[in-house]
Amino acid sequence: MTNEPPIRFTPWTHWPERNRAKNAHLPGVYLIARWEVAPPDKVDALAQAIVYVGEITEGSLMGRWQQFARAAFEGKPGHAGGMKYRDIFGDEGDTLYVAAFVPEGLSREMRSLYIRYVERKLVWEWARRWGDAPLCNTK
Repeated sequence: MTNEPPIRFTPWTHWPERNRAKNAHLPGVYLIARWEVAPPDKVDALAQAIVYVGEITEGSLMGRWQQFARAAFEGKPGHAGGMKYRDIFGDEGDTLYVAAFVPEGLSREMRSLYIRYVERKLVWEWARRWGDAPLCNTK
């Protein structure tokens, strides 16, 4: 039997510095939020400022974030959440922050399943709190 790793997100990282987040070279779950001022020190995965909850099971968080950036800021397809961000906000992402969760201690197969589970669980919990999915979550 496999134990579930605790869900702990990295601190909020300003969007331009996103690739410096711990374990950004690995797959995982990520939160994208908008704050006009610096975000709180503690990451609340259900904060109202969150506009997108996403995941990547094959590849890296860095790669997925790049796909979001191309969609959100250049209008290139490849990330539905990024395209939705562009439609809603149409800005350059100056107020964006990202936090990431990379599960450790799981086999590759179990890691993929757990990542998908955590992402869907967080979208569900966020929607229960705020009445709908985060603005850029379209699926």
